[in-house]
Amino acid sequence: MTSLRWLICLLLTLPVLADKPASVTLCFEDQENYPWILPGPSGYVITMVEMVGQRSGLHVVLVAKPWKRCLAEMQQNVVDGVVNASFVPERLEMGVYPMRDGKPDIDKRMLEITYSLYRPKEGELHWDGSRFSNLKRGIAVQYRFSIIGPLRAAGANVLELSKDAEDVLRQVQLGVADGAALLTHNGDRLLQANPELAANLEKVGPPLDRRPNFIMLSRRFVAQHPAWAQRLWDTVAVVRESAEFKQAVAPWMQKP
Repeated sequence: MTSLRWLICLLLTLPVLADKPASVTLCFEDQENYPWILPGPSGYVITMVEMVGQRSGLHVVLVAKPWKRCLAEMQQNVVDGVVNASFVPERLEMGVYPMRDGKPDIDKRMLEITYSLYRPKEGELHWDGSRFSNLKRGIAVQYRFSIIGPLRAAGANVLELSKDAEDVLRQVQLGVADGAALLTHNGDRLLQANPELAANLEKVGPPLDRRPNFIMLSRRFVAQHPAWAQRLWDTVAVVRESAEFKQAVAPWMQKP
């Protein structure tokens, strides 16, 4: 009886083991994005991906590249996926999100992000949570960031000025744009770390946008390794809520 049970368990496991990839190459943006991606590399996202690899049994290889290239190489199957990707409908052409009932499965999210508006102190630009007022030149953003779509939907002229958040803030300080839309954790920390910027710029209004971020996988990877793709996404949910992970990232999650 014991041998029969062992054989049944083995047969049930074989389909999962058969499609296991030798490794999973995941691309992350090569710019610091506190607290998600930090030099080293380290930070919330890197720590999560490393723990996901350990718990899922997958050999995860992380590579740092410009965000635009990460997305392009996932679409071209050069890398197996990207990390820390917000849901943008247009990205469905590039790769695969964890989905449920035709929508991104927020239970499989890595994290939730918010974007905020930063403007010159005593500036005229305002955001009431649904629309802008006194918008003249436009709002500066980082290249290809997911906030671009919501800003345009709200009627804003979007200026993709740099891949670096600090450069974007300095362009606002120089008057190139009326304000900047940045990830809140990063924008707040940049003001704290740069007294010159903090003396001239401020965060205003409610958040511009709030959304979950995911690990996206290439279409080829999901087609070739469907069980392991699902295992990876399932493990993200487990790691995110684990005491071990929360303790590891606690120092980075304090407000600036």
